Amino acid sequence: MGYPPFSFTGKGFQLNAFIPPSPNSFIQEIFVYFNRWILSRDVTWDIEGLEHWSSIPKGAGIILAVKHAHPNDVFVIYELGHRIKAKCLYLAAPEVFEGFFGIQKFFLRSFGALSVDRGGKNIQATRFIIEELKEGESTLVVFPEGELFYLNDYVAPLKNGNAYFALEAAKARSLAGKPDSLYFIPVGLKYVYQKDITDLLEKKVSDLEKKVFKKARTGKIIDRLEGLMDDLLLKAEKEFDVSPQGETVEEKLYHLSPLLLEKLEIEEFGKISKGELSDRARIFMSRFQKPSEKFRKAFWGLYSLSFLPGYLEPLDQYHQMETILKIERLITGNEIPLFPGHRRFMVKIEEPLSVQPYLEKYLNPVEKKETMQSLLADLRSALQKSVQELQKKARNLQNKRF
Repeated sequence: MGYPPFSFTGKGFQLNAFIPPSPNSFIQEIFVYFNRWILSRDVTWDIEGLEHWSSIPKGAGIILAVKHAHPNDVFVIYELGHRIKAKCLYLAAPEVFEGFFGIQKFFLRSFGALSVDRGGKNIQATRFIIEELKEGESTLVVFPEGELFYLNDYVAPLKNGNAYFALEAAKARSLAGKPDSLYFIPVGLKYVYQKDITDLLEKKVSDLEKKVFKKARTGKIIDRLEGLMDDLLLKAEKEFDVSPQGETVEEKLYHLSPLLLEKLEIEEFGKISKGELSDRARIFMSRFQKPSEKFRKAFWGLYSLSFLPGYLEPLDQYHQMETILKIERLITGNEIPLFPGHRRFMVKIEEPLSVQPYLEKYLNPVEKKETMQSLLADLRSALQKSVQELQKKARNLQNKRF
């Protein structure tokens, strides 16, 4: 299937945002060994539920829906795909293809990555994905949350596109005489530190305090994190002229998002848009250039969503490290700050979720939207169940250790 490098619109020819995959088996095989070396330095594996993969009928359309918890997720799922001997295609955001004078784009396409614009129309990407799922020769790997929020133990709301791809592909398969043969496979991920990381936390917090306050402070890590978040909030309120509501600093940072995005939308469009906050933020981030004020407003509008109220309540060192990285991201503007320390990487593959039972209602225009939301809710529930079970397993391991 060929795709032109441009498309015609009412405004003339424009560059095509869709980047199709171009799998190269030789490059993929070489990368498997390089990837394992990278991972061996950073994570220890723990996988369960592989039997669910083997229960899928041969030739079925498969969407591997993976919890997004860490920058390493892409590499560990690449290794997982190799272990289960699946021919995988990976949905990725257009910006990850940029850099290194086209070399990054070449290798990502060789690994089987394709671009999908978050919150966009994705016409060509949608056609490609539906065709691949209809044929059932490749496994589509998606991170249905769409963003990396550093929420190891919480599944963020899933993107609507995941349900649309699945249901449209199920419809295409049904028309092609391949009914009851498209499945989501929910994959929960959990990272946990295997050793006490007090020294790492102290160093990361001290480094941030030196950036913000010109010197490191003393006291409990949790109190110092709250001090950094208080400073972030004060600066945001002053710079963007907003006053978010909430009882805690986490709540106030979380509630910055709609205030900032609504201000941007009124400034640009004269009205408030509908849709997911993260998608709305990404639209502005692609519209404006760094380091403009409007880009910063959109950046904060996106990543203030990562401050989930109550996430720091359990005195868990991993949650504390995640919070440090969220703070660092807003201070530095770096979307993926360094995540230090060796971790245990836990994977739990859940029972496949058949898309076919949702199809009949989806074909009724009156019930289409409701059916998509129902499918997303069930998929999110399966992912959260998997994450919660991994939480229990992690706590048991930690109790045995201490």
